[in-house]
Amino acid sequence: MWPAGLGATISGGHRTRCARRLPVTGTKSWQAQIDITETDSEVTAEARLSGTNGAPLVGNGTALCNPADENVPAIGDELAVARALSHLSHQLLNAAADDIEAHTHKPVERLRP
Repeated sequence: MWPAGLGATISGGHRTRCARRLPVTGTKSWQAQIDITETDSEVTAEARLSGTNGAPLVGNGTALCNPADENVPAIGDELAVARALSHLSHQLLNAAADDIEAHTHKPVERLRP
């Protein structure tokens, strides 16, 4: 992403090149809200991320209960929320790739999910 020879850090299991370390000038705050809706056999989750200097990003996830399985609502919640957060994280990676391409005028490789 950035020119070769610059420092690198490990973040979230991925190697990311950093141009340089900048002094901390403030703290940013992003808010995530997750809404879970349940019916008899389906759980849906919506994860909304705001405060990203753009339109809020929204991820959605669903979990279905197999009629042959025991109904354990917490498991459905966990699956639906995990899928919503995964969807949200892919959107955030795409937004970062779009921003990098806008600034560098070069296609981003290996960042998009």
